[in-house]
Amino acid sequence: GDDEISNVLQAFAKDHDDSRTIPVNEDGERQRILIKDIIYVEGYGKYCIIRTKNGTFQSSKTLSEVYFNLPQGYFFKTHRSYIVNMDYIKSYTDKTITFENGEKALISRERFAEFKKLFAYFK
Repeated sequence: GDDEISNVLQAFAKDHDDSRTIPVNEDGERQRILIKDIIYVEGYGKYCIIRTKNGTFQSSKTLSEVYFNLPQGYFFKTHRSYIVNMDYIKSYTDKTITFENGEKALISRERFAEFKKLFAYFK
C-alpha cells in the first residue's frame, strides 16, 4: 500500500548517497563503480552485466546478489533478468522499458503494476 511506498521513499532518501560503490571485475581486475552511474543490470545465470554511463562491466555475482547490494527504491527488479535504475528511464510500455540511452529492458506482467506506481513517484 501507500505506507509501503513511503517506506521505500524514506529508504531511498537515506540510500541516495552519491559516493556508494559496488565491486566489479573488468578484464580480471577488481574495481569499484558508482552505484548512481548504473543504468541497468542484466542477469545471465551465474553472472551479470552491469551497464553504466561509463561502459559495461561484468560481475561474477548473480543478479539476486547484486540486487541485494543495491539501494532498493531507485533500483527495481522488473524481470527475472533485469534490474533497472529508475533515474535513467525515459519511457515504458507494458512489456519494455526504454532508457535515456535508447537501450531497452524487459518488464514482466507480474511486476508491471508495482513498477508503474514507483515510476509515477519518480517523474
